[in-house]
Amino acid sequence: MITYREFKEIMRKVSDGCEIGIYFNNDFDDYLVIKFNDYITIGKFNCTKNEIYKFRNMDELYNATIENMCLKRDWDKITNILIDLTFSVVDEKDEIKKIYNIAL
Repeated sequence: MITYREFKEIMRKVSDGCEIGIYFNNDFDDYLVIKFNDYITIGKFNCTKNEIYKFRNMDELYNATIENMCLKRDWDKITNILIDLTFSVVDEKDEIKKIYNIAL
């Protein structure tokens, strides 16, 4: 698994509207993060519009508690992260490094 710092670097480089799936072990639901130019949203997969949370930046999201889940506290419970709902940071680190020109 990647560190939060590595994830934050990926988030900085992905394009506007990029969808990132964050998958947890059985302790939490899975979440969809969408990066926009000026903010980031997060919500459970298949949630309603009223259940989407908006943050100014990745650090604000990282420190927030959302329905009893906090990325800062629960980072080690993440089982996978899918960038653009395509590339797994667990299985495809080399592809992500090439696409986003970063070192993981």
